[in-house]
Amino acid sequence: MIGATAAPLSVPRRIFAVFSILAVFIFGVFITWLYIVKFRLPLPRDPLGHKLATTLLQTLTTIVLPYLWAWKFLKLTPARLGFTTKNLGKSVLWGCALYALGFLAFSTCTDDPLLSRHPIRHADPGQATAILMTMGLHAAGTDFATRGYILLALAAFGPVSFAIVMQNLVWFYGHIYEINLFANCLGMPVAIGLFIGLGLLGDFIALRTRNVAGLAIAHVVLNIAMALSIRGL
Repeated sequence: MIGATAAPLSVPRRIFAVFSILAVFIFGVFITWLYIVKFRLPLPRDPLGHKLATTLLQTLTTIVLPYLWAWKFLKLTPARLGFTTKNLGKSVLWGCALYALGFLAFSTCTDDPLLSRHPIRHADPGQATAILMTMGLHAAGTDFATRGYILLALAAFGPVSFAIVMQNLVWFYGHIYEINLFANCLGMPVAIGLFIGLGLLGDFIALRTRNVAGLAIAHVVLNIAMALSIRGL
């Protein structure tokens, strides 16, 4: 099955497009790893500044640059990758329903020491706001990177099933920390099933609405709800 938005390209050009989509994203991840882990180039030393700097770097290398690549070389505008107001209301509502499942699971794990020691719990209002903004940027970026770039771009040139598989591999890998956290209170099988479910349902919403902005907004709302919950522990 070929994505409904696929351009009339020859098979070799489709294969090149799919390969380039994945290669550009992997390159962005590699550059981020190289900068932070391998070369340990200068970053702010305070935890908040460090997190903000790494989040901005990841946003540049795994979202901004891939979107520019898709737009410039594959003729996929940001709107075709979900950065649009079309079907925004529907995407927000479905996204909030989706991430409400995540919040329900989170609510059963509030006794976890990792949450009780979260820096946002005891931060002053200014620091808490900065932490929340960083969390929101990271959350929204996750949707634009996985459902926007990986899913919708791959679905434009190849089988939707392949796009879904690749999106969920990236989604799953990007939530290893959260999966381990939920595994402490829900058990590993339930935690894995939860995130696979969130990944697949999110794909359905993105493919049905062709809008990722609403999912990103809903993901930010989830982070706000979790932050308020942690502050109230």
